[in-house]
Amino acid sequence: MDREAERIGWAEVLVHGLVRMVRRHHGGGYVVLLAPEGSTGRDRRAIRADHVHIAVGYPGIKFLPDLQAYREQHSDFSRV
Repeated sequence: MDREAERIGWAEVLVHGLVRMVRRHHGGGYVVLLAPEGSTGRDRRAIRADHVHIAVGYPGIKFLPDLQAYREQHSDFSRV
């Protein structure tokens, strides 16, 4: 793993942060809007990438208030 990570330059392309949005780019790939790890306030970074790997990690996905209300009201925790 270490050899492959070194070969592809993993350390140079890895960005830690809180992902706010992922959208497909009309020319291919993705545009990601994220708050870099350790940033404060409304600090955001936009990144254009061919491939995106998003690790959810702990504590889990944050649902918007209206979506969370729907999930609780309808007890729909598996489809939404």
